[in-house]
Amino acid sequence: MTSMTRGTTTQTPKRRTVLAIMAFVAASTPLAMGVEAVIRRLLLPPVFDDVREWLRPSLTPVAWAMGLVALAATGLGCALRRRFYDRFAARPEGSLEDRRARAQFESLMIAASVPQIPALLATILAMLGADLTASWAAVGVATCGVLVVWILPMRAAVP
Repeated sequence: MTSMTRGTTTQTPKRRTVLAIMAFVAASTPLAMGVEAVIRRLLLPPVFDDVREWLRPSLTPVAWAMGLVALAATGLGCALRRRFYDRFAARPEGSLEDRRARAQFESLMIAASVPQIPALLATILAMLGADLTASWAAVGVATCGVLVVWILPMRAAVP
């Protein structure tokens, strides 16, 4: 659906496009961790594994903490989504329906990024030597957080 206001065209994303983008957003951190592991194996010298082993006891508790931070960031993402939605829907461009659809999409994209910040940090910690179980747990919590940020407001009646 497009609308013309003051000489600008606004394209409202289709539901399939939103689903595809959200699937990519949800999978991006696990994919990044996998790509990092492959690149580390292919490019870094074997001595780097000794350094990672030495850092593991210090970094693993931080990686576990990133799971808790991702959980808190999920709640923050849900709260921010509503706030961003209200701000974006108030823009005077386009019809009311277009503004609502565009506000829903834009607020979703920004708010879904919030739980992924601790997951990216957990990925970096895994690269530096944190236990993979702790890092993958944080990435899993963050991925579920992205889905929660996405699903909960979609079920709520968004004005």
